[in-house]
Amino acid sequence: AVQIIIWQFTQVTAPDLGGMTQAQAQAALEGVGLVLHPSVAQQVATDPALDGRVASQDPPAGAVLPKDSLVRITLWRVPRVVTPNLMGMTLTAASAAIQAAGLALAAPVTEQPTTTPALDRTVAAQKPAPGVEVFQGSIVLLTIWRVAMVPVPNIIGMTVDAARAAVTSRGLE
Repeated sequence: AVQIIIWQFTQVTAPDLGGMTQAQAQAALEGVGLVLHPSVAQQVATDPALDGRVASQDPPAGAVLPKDSLVRITLWRVPRVVTPNLMGMTLTAASAAIQAAGLALAAPVTEQPTTTPALDRTVAAQKPAPGVEVFQGSIVLLTIWRVAMVPVPNIIGMTVDAARAAVTSRGLE
Protein backbone atom coordinates (compact mmCIF):
# COMPACT_ATOMS: atom_id res chain seq x y z
CA ALA A 1 0.00 0.00 0.00
CA VAL A 2 1.15 3.45 -0.86
CA GLN A 3 0.58 6.14 1.65
CA ILE A 4 0.55 9.74 0.47
CA ILE A 5 1.21 12.47 3.01
CA ILE A 6 0.33 15.99 1.98
CA TRP A 7 1.82 18.85 3.90
CA GLN A 8 -0.32 21.85 3.85
CA PHE A 9 1.15 25.13 5.07
CA THR A 10 -1.11 27.66 6.62
CA GLN A 11 -1.13 30.74 4.43
CA VAL A 12 -1.43 34.24 5.88
CA THR A 13 -1.61 37.70 4.33
CA ALA A 14 1.08 40.27 5.14
CA PRO A 15 -0.45 43.32 6.80
CA ASP A 16 0.32 46.89 5.71
CA LEU A 17 3.01 48.07 8.13
CA GLY A 18 3.52 51.53 6.58
CA GLY A 19 3.79 54.28 9.18
CA MET A 20 3.92 51.93 12.16
CA THR A 21 6.65 51.94 14.78
CA GLN A 22 8.89 48.88 14.96
CA ALA A 23 6.99 47.60 18.01
CA GLN A 24 3.63 48.12 16.30
CA ALA A 25 4.89 46.34 13.15
CA GLN A 26 6.15 43.40 15.19
CA ALA A 27 2.81 43.09 17.00
CA ALA A 28 0.88 43.31 13.70
CA LEU A 29 3.06 40.58 12.17
CA GLU A 30 2.78 38.32 15.20
CA GLY A 31 -0.98 38.87 15.16
CA VAL A 32 -1.26 37.15 11.76
CA GLY A 33 1.45 34.55 12.35
CA LEU A 34 4.44 36.24 10.68
CA VAL A 35 7.84 37.11 12.15
CA LEU A 36 9.74 40.40 12.02
CA HIS A 37 13.22 39.88 10.53
CA PRO A 38 15.83 40.71 13.20
CA SER A 39 17.77 42.93 10.80
CA VAL A 40 15.98 46.27 10.39
CA ALA A 41 17.22 48.67 7.70
CA GLN A 42 17.09 52.46 7.91
CA GLN A 43 16.33 55.18 5.39
CA VAL A 44 17.09 58.87 5.91
CA ALA A 45 14.11 61.19 6.38
CA THR A 46 13.88 64.92 7.00
CA ASP A 47 10.47 65.01 8.68
CA PRO A 48 10.74 64.28 12.43
CA ALA A 49 7.15 62.95 12.39
CA LEU A 50 8.40 60.01 10.27
CA ASP A 51 11.31 59.12 12.56
CA GLY A 52 11.15 55.47 13.67
CA ARG A 53 8.19 54.66 11.41
CA VAL A 54 8.06 51.93 8.75
CA ALA A 55 9.08 53.28 5.34
CA SER A 56 8.81 49.98 3.46
CA GLN A 57 8.41 46.26 3.94
CA ASP A 58 9.41 43.10 2.09
CA PRO A 59 7.34 41.13 1.18
CA PRO A 60 4.82 43.91 0.54
CA ALA A 61 1.42 44.31 2.17
CA GLY A 62 -1.13 41.88 0.78
CA ALA A 63 1.41 39.18 -0.09
CA VAL A 64 0.23 35.66 0.78
CA LEU A 65 2.94 33.85 2.75
CA PRO A 66 3.42 30.63 4.67
CA LYS A 67 2.81 31.11 8.40
CA ASP A 68 6.02 31.98 10.36
CA SER A 69 7.66 33.65 7.31
CA LEU A 70 10.07 36.51 7.92
CA VAL A 71 9.15 40.07 6.93
CA ARG A 72 11.84 42.73 6.60
CA ILE A 73 11.14 46.38 7.35
CA THR A 74 12.94 49.64 6.70
CA LEU A 75 12.46 52.45 9.22
CA TRP A 76 12.67 56.18 8.54
CA ARG A 77 15.45 57.86 10.55
CA VAL A 78 15.99 61.59 10.89
CA PRO A 79 19.68 62.34 11.55
CA ARG A 80 20.41 63.77 14.98
CA VAL A 81 22.93 66.45 15.93
CA VAL A 82 24.19 67.88 19.21
CA THR A 83 23.45 71.55 19.89
CA PRO A 84 26.64 73.61 20.07
CA ASN A 85 27.48 75.86 23.01
CA LEU A 86 26.63 79.34 21.74
CA MET A 87 26.89 81.19 25.04
CA GLY A 88 28.93 84.40 24.78
CA MET A 89 29.19 84.28 20.97
CA THR A 90 28.17 87.21 18.82
CA LEU A 91 24.94 86.74 16.93
CA THR A 92 26.90 86.39 13.68
CA ALA A 93 29.19 83.68 15.11
CA ALA A 94 26.28 81.87 16.78
CA SER A 95 24.28 81.92 13.54
CA ALA A 96 27.24 80.39 11.66
CA ALA A 97 27.68 77.70 14.35
CA ILE A 98 23.96 76.86 14.22
CA GLN A 99 24.08 76.51 10.45
CA ALA A 100 27.28 74.42 10.56
CA ALA A 101 25.61 72.03 13.01
CA GLY A 102 22.70 71.49 10.61
CA LEU A 103 20.25 73.50 12.71
CA ALA A 104 18.16 76.61 12.05
CA LEU A 105 18.05 79.94 13.89
CA ALA A 106 14.61 80.99 15.10
CA ALA A 107 13.46 84.45 14.19
CA PRO A 108 13.16 86.85 15.79
CA VAL A 109 16.02 86.70 18.28
CA THR A 110 14.95 88.03 21.66
CA GLU A 111 16.93 90.59 23.64
CA GLN A 112 17.81 90.78 27.33
CA PRO A 113 18.91 94.12 28.81
CA THR A 114 22.33 94.41 30.42
CA THR A 115 24.42 97.22 31.83
CA THR A 116 27.69 95.48 30.92
CA PRO A 117 28.98 96.87 27.59
CA ALA A 118 31.30 93.86 27.06
CA LEU A 119 28.23 91.57 26.85
CA ASP A 120 26.39 93.70 24.30
CA ARG A 121 25.16 91.67 21.30
CA THR A 122 26.40 88.32 22.64
CA VAL A 123 24.33 85.20 23.37
CA ALA A 124 22.75 85.29 26.83
CA ALA A 125 20.63 82.12 26.51
CA GLN A 126 19.82 79.37 24.04
CA LYS A 127 17.16 76.72 23.73
CA PRO A 128 17.75 73.82 23.43
CA ALA A 129 20.65 73.98 25.86
CA PRO A 130 24.21 73.16 24.72
CA GLY A 131 24.96 69.46 24.31
CA VAL A 132 21.37 68.32 23.74
CA GLU A 133 20.76 65.79 20.95
CA VAL A 134 18.07 67.06 18.55
CA PHE A 135 16.82 66.26 15.05
CA GLN A 136 18.88 67.77 12.26
CA GLY A 137 17.10 70.89 11.02
CA SER A 138 15.66 71.71 14.46
CA ILE A 139 15.21 75.35 15.43
CA VAL A 140 17.41 77.05 18.03
CA LEU A 141 16.03 79.99 20.01
CA LEU A 142 18.52 82.68 21.06
CA THR A 143 18.45 85.54 23.51
CA ILE A 144 21.17 88.14 23.17
CA TRP A 145 22.39 90.74 25.63
CA ARG A 146 21.71 94.35 24.69
CA VAL A 147 23.03 97.41 26.48
CA ALA A 148 20.12 99.77 26.88
CA MET A 149 20.82 103.16 25.39
CA VAL A 150 19.40 105.98 27.46
CA PRO A 151 19.65 109.65 26.70
CA VAL A 152 21.93 111.59 29.01
CA PRO A 153 20.08 114.50 30.54
CA ASN A 154 21.36 118.02 30.02
CA ILE A 155 22.62 118.98 33.46
CA ILE A 156 24.33 122.23 32.49
CA GLY A 157 23.34 124.96 34.89
CA MET A 158 21.82 122.57 37.48
CA THR A 159 22.86 122.32 41.10
CA VAL A 160 24.84 119.23 42.06
CA ASP A 161 21.84 117.68 43.82
CA ALA A 162 19.49 118.42 40.90
CA ALA A 163 22.05 117.08 38.39
CA ARG A 164 22.56 113.91 40.48
CA ALA A 165 18.76 113.35 40.63
CA ALA A 166 18.41 113.87 36.87
CA VAL A 167 21.20 111.38 36.11
CA THR A 168 20.09 108.67 38.57
CA SER A 169 16.46 108.95 37.45
CA ARG A 170 17.64 107.59 34.06
CA GLY A 171 19.47 104.66 35.64
CA LEU A 172 22.87 106.26 35.21
CA GLU A 173 25.52 106.82 37.82
